[in-house]
Amino acid sequence: MPEGPTNKRPRRTTNKNAGRLPADDPERVGTPRKLGREVPSAPEQEAAVLGACIQEGRSWWAHVTRLVGRDPTEIGLFWERSHVVVANAIARSVQDGHLSLESVLDQLNTSGEADLLEPDARTFLVNLAATSTLAEVQDLSDVVSVLIGKQRLRAIQSGVESTLGEIVAGRSDVTSIAGDLMRLAGDNLWTGTVPRLGDVVARLQEEDALGVPWRIPTGIEKLDELYRGGHEPGRLYVVGARPKVGKTTLLITEALEALRHGAAVLFVSMEMTDRELWSKMLSSQATISHDEVVRYLEGKVDGLDEEDLEEIRQAELELKSSDLFITFTRDMTDGVDSLLAAIATVKSRLTPEQPLIVFLDYLQLLSRDPWNKVAEVSDITRRCKLACTDMGITIVVASQISRAGAEAEHGMPGPHHLRDSGTI
Repeated sequence: MPEGPTNKRPRRTTNKNAGRLPADDPERVGTPRKLGREVPSAPEQEAAVLGACIQEGRSWWAHVTRLVGRDPTEIGLFWERSHVVVANAIARSVQDGHLSLESVLDQLNTSGEADLLEPDARTFLVNLAATSTLAEVQDLSDVVSVLIGKQRLRAIQSGVESTLGEIVAGRSDVTSIAGDLMRLAGDNLWTGTVPRLGDVVARLQEEDALGVPWRIPTGIEKLDELYRGGHEPGRLYVVGARPKVGKTTLLITEALEALRHGAAVLFVSMEMTDRELWSKMLSSQATISHDEVVRYLEGKVDGLDEEDLEEIRQAELELKSSDLFITFTRDMTDGVDSLLAAIATVKSRLTPEQPLIVFLDYLQLLSRDPWNKVAEVSDITRRCKLACTDMGITIVVASQISRAGAEAEHGMPGPHHLRDSGTI
């Protein structure tokens, strides 16, 4: 008799190993467990950074490297396969001393990776450069910070997956798992690097081999004695004096001397017009009286000595071709933020080994808060100090001193006599 329908639910048989790799399967050993999530990445930002570097040259790649702390390709800053290929080609091109679309294309052809880019390598690179909208260094910095965040998320995701794989495989106890997670968090919370002393010494020796100067003379004997040879990278110098005693002239003299020693100079003038600064610098460079230089600039050359005219013309050519950058009050609308953005812009246009000295004339005029000047001036100097050490630059700041400083005992004012000094 055939069996009829039954109300009993069929017994469900299960295989506990279904869908699992055998314990001895080599693919299982050490394989992180996948979380089923997309890998954090930012393709558009990656393309923007690579395109900007191809457009602007190796100084922008050097700026990316400074932001990251080392070669961007070493930490996996880029994730998209095509972008990784291009980034590696850019890094190799920079190592060869130049960066352009053609140099990157040559690197891709040499390595055999050009075929990995669609529709072809040249078109891919042209599109990267053409579609990048990063025109300012600050924009580049903002986008790179996004990529750094994505890279850290990938590192955390990979670390967590690896730890889960260890748990599933039963190869870790609670203590070691907790230690791994703590190290993972620490590695990705820390924004800088902690180099060994030997690595620091090696970098310094490389700089010495490139001829990077330790100090830049000021051109003033007494100051050079005080500074033990001149301005040192990584330091903030504050020059204090009463109004109308020559702070601007002193800064101009130091700036021109720095140019003579191969440094780049950013001069930030908060109280002069373009014409005033130009005439004063030209006068100082030519060692000709300011009145005669003004007459020359106004076209009134009758009566000027022919030798003086030749000196002025020669000084004009030297200054126009020098690495002298200038900015004024109108450009400092956001106070110290504008100053630091200007510094980053200039720094990105220099070779890594060229020193940069920034002259600010003068400190109190950079303040934007009339009701809380002491706190703001203190913040300005603190952030300038950090910029010096972070970028390896020198900043020289002129500052007014109070009347009490001018009347100080023994005629020597102290840091507390600097106007609105706070915690300078």
